[in-house]
Amino acid sequence: MAFTGNKEKSKFAFFTSLKTQLKQLVFNKSLFNIKNIIKLVFVILIISLIGFVGLKSKELLNPITPEISLDKPTDSFVNKGEKLFISGKVKPANSQVEINKTKVALNGDGTFTAIINIPLGESVLELTAKKGRKTAKLLRLVQREPTEEELQAKKEELEDKKKEAANKAAELDKQVNDLMAAKNASAKKENVLKIINNQVKEEAGFYSIEGEVTNISQDDVRWVMITAKLFDASGNRIDEKYGFATDFGEVIKPGQQANFETQPTTKNFDHYSLDVSWEGEGDVAGVKDTKEATKAGEKELQ
Repeated sequence: MAFTGNKEKSKFAFFTSLKTQLKQLVFNKSLFNIKNIIKLVFVILIISLIGFVGLKSKELLNPITPEISLDKPTDSFVNKGEKLFISGKVKPANSQVEINKTKVALNGDGTFTAIINIPLGESVLELTAKKGRKTAKLLRLVQREPTEEELQAKKEELEDKKKEAANKAAELDKQVNDLMAAKNASAKKENVLKIINNQVKEEAGFYSIEGEVTNISQDDVRWVMITAKLFDASGNRIDEKYGFATDFGEVIKPGQQANFETQPTTKNFDHYSLDVSWEGEGDVAGVKDTKEATKAGEKELQ
């Protein structure tokens, strides 16, 4: 307690001395000599410094929580295009403002503007105002609709995908037809193959059946062909497609597996059946495995 009292007395004596010197300088007739001018400037600097330190101490001990407001965009604002205009204001004006973690320049009165890119659909703007140790946040929901140019580009992209799928379908049709023609001209012999899995593949409205066969015989087999019969919900056959698990000159050796994919169809079938046929060394062909399945999953015929 004695130390505090001495400190207060010392401070009082310091300010009393400054006050006395200031009065002497003001009422001194020889005020404008060099010595007195230097003293006056020194006293003014000391008073200004004390005031500045006191103000900063107040800000550090009692920091002000910033307040941030947003004029544009309004909540649930719908914007066309990726560029979004933002305007708002922060108090105090010397706060730091960030929009989506990017610093924004402020005007002297605390107002700010910015233009940012936003994604398609809904997104959230996050505005942060910082002043010393205090932080304020503001969230604003916005929506973005595609521009006419973006809609046109999306349409063209879908058309390109359809064309690509149609080209793939035509290419696979040709490949299967070539293999069938070569198969019909080849010598044949019966062997044993088994379909071990199959499923429906869909691409841009084109449906095909893909799967895998295995050679469970003791001989090499070639010209392995899969016939897919497609049915509607009433059991009526509405289409028939073909695929091969071997290419020209290829064989499936005993114990090996091979993948297949049938020709695509645009018909919306309900279920299908698969027959597999092949050739070996000789003149006899074989059909040794049959499966039936729906689009949801396969089941082996009893």
